[in-house]
Amino acid sequence: MLGVVLDLSRVVSRVFKPHSVDALLARPDVNLDLGADLGEAEPGDAPEPHVIAQQISGRLEDTWRRFARLAEELTPPRDARTFRSG
Repeated sequence: MLGVVLDLSRVVSRVFKPHSVDALLARPDVNLDLGADLGEAEPGDAPEPHVIAQQISGRLEDTWRRFARLAEELTPPRDARTFRSG
């Protein structure tokens, strides 16, 4: 049985639209894989919180560098005709 938590304080807006569980599960590309098999792990096997935080921080830094590189690659070359500040 799936546990469902409802946040009744949310209202429909430009950035939020509620969907029923049935509608989400009916999508052809639905994937409930969380990327970890938590059934195999023992409670004491999890890394310390500071280690998890360091791993997340490292991944975020790597992602930021990749995104900055992509933004640089997407920036059109500037010359006298196309120069724009900003």
